[in-house]
Amino acid sequence: MTKSKEWEQIKNLYSYLKQHEPPKKLWCGIEGIEFIYHNTWADPEIKYKGHLFDCIDVEDYFWEDFIEEMKEQGTEETMKNETTFENHFPDWLKNHSNDVKYYLDNLLME
Repeated sequence: MTKSKEWEQIKNLYSYLKQHEPPKKLWCGIEGIEFIYHNTWADPEIKYKGHLFDCIDVEDYFWEDFIEEMKEQGTEETMKNETTFENHFPDWLKNHSNDVKYYLDNLLME
């Protein structure tokens, strides 16, 4: 096979893969923040404005605010009885998406 035919096949394969690329998964449903899962032994990352952040670090930053707000609303006791307490956290982050983006913007300026 000639080099030009090999190159043509590579270009065709690349074009095919770009067209069939899986959709990007949004982190907590927040527009502009992509969730990147690598594997079970590496922390997932989030991509915001072309920069990568450790997902766990960002979640840890907001966790105490989440708990405080649940206490203020009186819903903490109710949620403690649920086995899916952590399942409420992504919704809370989505509802506070402006705060999340503000925090990430501040990290970008450091």
